[in-house]
This record gives sequence, C-alpha cells and structure tokens, in this order.
Amino acid sequence: MIYCNEAVAAYLYKHKLPCIYRVHTLPTEEKLALLRETLTLMGIGTLSNVKVLKPKHLNGLLQQTRGEKVEKLVSYLVLRSLPQAQYSAVNEGHFGLASACYCHFTSPIRRYPDLVVHRILKQQLSGDLTREKIKSLQAGLPDVARHSSERERIATEADRASVDMKKAQFMEGKIGEVYPGIINGVTGFGIFVELENTIEGMIPVSELKDDYYVFQEKAAALIGERTRKTYRLGDSIQVEVIRASREEGKIAFAPAEKE
Repeated sequence: MIYCNEAVAAYLYKHKLPCIYRVHTLPTEEKLALLRETLTLMGIGTLSNVKVLKPKHLNGLLQQTRGEKVEKLVSYLVLRSLPQAQYSAVNEGHFGLASACYCHFTSPIRRYPDLVVHRILKQQLSGDLTREKIKSLQAGLPDVARHSSERERIATEADRASVDMKKAQFMEGKIGEVYPGIINGVTGFGIFVELENTIEGMIPVSELKDDYYVFQEKAAALIGERTRKTYRLGDSIQVEVIRASREEGKIAFAPAEKE
C-alpha cells in the first residue's frame, strides 16, 4: 500500500502534474528538545546524542522499549513530538514514513484526496489532462488540500470524543474499584494515568491529600513538600475510580490507599 502511494505521488511529481500530497514535516527543535529531556528523565538516553533526527532513530527508540511497561508511554511521547500530517498541493515529503514523495491513493477510496488523485491519474493516462485542466487544478488544489486537512481534524476530534464518552460510560459502573496504571502526564493541576485496558483518567491534585504537592516542570513530577513523595512521568501507580461522566467523557481517579 505504501509503495503504491509513493509510486503514484512520485509519478505525478516527476511529470510536474498537480497532486494532493500527504505531507509530514520534521518536528520542531523545541518539540525534539522536550522529547529528549523527558526521555532522559525516564532513564532513556537513546536520542541524547542524535543531532539530525531521522525516522530510523525514532523507530529504534520504539523497538528498544517494546514489551516494556513504558512502551505505550514512549509511543505517546513520540507521537506528541511530531507535527500532524496533512494534505498539501506542494510536496514536502513524509517524515514519519521516511518517504520523499507520498500521497493517499490506495483503495478502498475513503478520503476525498484519494478520489482527487485517482481522477488526476486517470485523466493523465487517458490523455484528457489538458493544459487548461492542469492550470485549473493548480489553482484550486491548495484550497482542496486545506479544506481536507481541516475536515480530517474535525473528524478525528469527533472520533476521540465518542471513544472518551464510551470509556467513561464503561467506568461509571466501576466506581470504587482499584486498577494498576502508568503515569503518562503530569501537570500542576493533576496526574494523568492510563490503565492497562487503555482507559485514561486524571487524579486531580486535590485528591493528593497526604501532602502539599508542587509541580516540577523540568522533572515532569509532582513532589510533596513535607514527605518528598514523588509522582513522576512513567511511574507505575495503583488508582481508585472515584468519578466517571459519559456526558463530559471524563474519568477521575484517586491514589489507592496502599499507595
């Protein structure tokens, strides 16, 4: 599938024909620095000496943590550091796939950009892609690509919201139950925890009642002023389900008593 998408995109690019490319640019220096720092705090120094990031470096990182308790967290951190792929009438390459030229073409056609690329290639192969049509496409495709990217983001957000709602609905019947999880986010207002069943919730800082906890951004941790107890990114934790709302799509945890 990937090879087919690359072949079509490369063909249209080589012949200077209009195309809607699927592009994925390099992560920014700020995002990359944050990823390195976070991984270092977790004891993972794979990217410490990497000066020019390439897809193989991220692939090596994911391979290194495969099967480990932090596998999902590292995958999440990597995804968070990367820019969102989008559609463009200009070929900028696809960093995530290490592809110099990529588009969405393969069947089943389930996206409008796929259909656009199919039509362009069909017209080219049948000899119907005239100069006038090429000029018209070159003028209109940037707006088509921008609109397609916008609708994709809206659809993704709707999908995420529906999943959050169903997960919260499932947990409404689990109030008071205790589950093992891993901390996948730390902020000044709470701790995000993902359970082994992929359900995610938050421990509000108000539920950390044994001490006054201070957020240390560089350490990605909440640290108790008196006890020095620490909740750090990547740590395992036992949590109790205290609230769940399908309307809000949110789940609240508290540290289990034995924590």
